[in-house]
Amino acid sequence: MREVSQFEANLIRVLRCIVDGSSPDGVLTAAERTGRWDLLRFVMQTAVAVLSEIDFLQAASELDLTELKMAQRQEVRLASLALLRSLDRLARRQDQARTIGFYDDGYEASQLWKSDWERWNGDAVCRQAREIELSLTGLAAT
Repeated sequence: MREVSQFEANLIRVLRCIVDGSSPDGVLTAAERTGRWDLLRFVMQTAVAVLSEIDFLQAASELDLTELKMAQRQEVRLASLALLRSLDRLARRQDQARTIGFYDDGYEASQLWKSDWERWNGDAVCRQAREIELSLTGLAAT
């Protein structure tokens, strides 16, 4: 069986931190704690670019993971979904931004967030990400 390279292992760790904040340095967790959602604009930009360029379902079906151990296969599958899963947290931030009024703290930041969300068609991107995730997690089970 093929061993996971050090690079692949590090990539998996970084992507896992983005998804679930399992590390204190998790990007999304840090933004939530500090209220600096403006620093996460790159995540949405990246998701828009990736989803428009990559056919996740085809890429997943073409992955040859037969040489990896079962636990490693699962890590690869979870890591491949990291960006898609991070969008749920961004969607929750959008819901929060919608509730911030003109006289509330964070009004300007919420306006920037909502403007970006609309420009990048955030609702549609999140919907597409959820559909891909459901298809891929179903594919992983087979």
